[in-house]
Amino acid sequence: MASRGVRNIVEVGALGKIKTLFQMTATALLLAVVPDKIQLIDMCMRLGVSKVSIFTSGMVMLYVSLLLTIYSGGQYLSAAWPVLTRKS
Repeated sequence: MASRGVRNIVEVGALGKIKTLFQMTATALLLAVVPDKIQLIDMCMRLGVSKVSIFTSGMVMLYVSLLLTIYSGGQYLSAAWPVLTRKS
């Protein structure tokens, strides 16, 4: 889009930022269950949170971010489509 000189036609939406938040949180949770690598697991175990629940939460957030990616990507593409299909 920048090569066509219409860089600011399609703006980044809040949904994309929420998706990024979900992805980063999911990644942190999934990395937290790596055996003996991160101290967060010890803290969670002391609070009564199991590795399984941390892993499950991370996977759920990862799938939510996948759905948000598909939806926000569709919104972005539908907004950009007229510009992308326009003859130069």
